[in-house]
Amino acid sequence: MPNIQFNYLYRDAANYKKFGFQIFQNPDHISQEMLEGLIKTKLIDGEYFYANDWQISDLYLIPGIVKQITPFMSLNLLNTQTNRRIHYLT
Repeated sequence: MPNIQFNYLYRDAANYKKFGFQIFQNPDHISQEMLEGLIKTKLIDGEYFYANDWQISDLYLIPGIVKQITPFMSLNLLNTQTNRRIHYLT
């Protein structure tokens, strides 16, 4: 069963970048195109999200930042193991 790698980025005002990803199970074998379409409907301006609202690790560089808008980068299908299930956003 291919899992999903959700790729995202932290970028601060000085343009310092830190890339991150989370891997999720895909027990229903949802296609990459379908998941990308679903995700993009939930993004702010079709591009951004708040990582903590999506239960994804924040990539803050400075402690104490409460909420940082994060760009979504891409999805990949993987053949790796994970215990983290996809939760559908409402």
